[in-house]
Parts: sequence; C-alpha cells; structure tokens
Amino acid sequence: MPHPLLFTPITLRGVTARNRVVVSPMCQYVSVDGTPTDWQFVHFGRYAMGGAGIVFGEETAVEARGRKTYHCAGIWNDHQARAYRRITDFIKQMGAVPAIQLGHCGRNAGSHGAMQEWKALDERDARNDVSFAGTTVTGFGVAVSATLFVRDSARRAM
Repeated sequence: MPHPLLFTPITLRGVTARNRVVVSPMCQYVSVDGTPTDWQFVHFGRYAMGGAGIVFGEETAVEARGRKTYHCAGIWNDHQARAYRRITDFIKQMGAVPAIQLGHCGRNAGSHGAMQEWKALDERDARNDVSFAGTTVTGFGVAVSATLFVRDSARRAM
C-alpha cells in the first residue's frame, strides 16, 4: 500500500520538504524588541522535531513601526537575524524546512498585546517608544516604509 500523498516529499522552487505537512505562521507575542526568544526556539523547534516538512515562524515585521504589538517578532536588524539563525539552524537539523511570513501593519500598526487586551497605543506610548510613533500616532507614510523595507531587506539577505 503506497504512502498517502501528505507524507511524500515535495519540491518547491528547488527546496525539498520531507513531506507536505506545513505548520502555518502563529503569532506568539513574546519577542523582546522584535527579537525571538527561547519561547520561539522551543515552539517552532518542536514542530520540526515532530516531523513537519515546513515550519513557518510567526508573522515577522520588517521594521519596528510595522509591528502589530510591542511584543511582535521582527527582522529589521542584524541582532534579530542572528537570533533567527539559531532557530532556523535547529529546524534544519531536525530535517524540516524553515519558512517565514513577513509582515507590516502599515498605518494600523501598534497596539498592546493580548495580556493588555489589545489596547490601542496612545500619545503616552509614542513618547515612550519612538519606533511606533511614526506609524501609529502621526500616520507616517506606508509607501516610504515599504521602500525602506525592500532596500534594507535586500541588503541583509545578501
């Protein structure tokens, strides 16, 4: 009896996954200044250990002012990229393919997380955290943000 298709390898654009089980992105809201923590290491690593073929990390902001919350993951600097490297290396060691969902919340970016009932940011928050002030409080243009993202992300990927 042949294996069900779900458990057979699949190749997409030159990347082969051991099976077609894909763990979709799940926001964790536990990053520190956008940097993934041991929480993400364990959370995503366990799916790779369990046999998933592709493991997506959570939605990851491309710049600080594009996060949904203060605790959302990001990949706008080298420190964050290094922290993700630890996670992706482990996922690969376990035989899975690491993947990422890039995100930017545009003008709607910025709220407190689930522990604070998704309370909207206000002027007081803007005074305490400049990274959100441009988007949330004053309405910084998304087109400029997208241009900076493409430029900066391309440099980091090289």
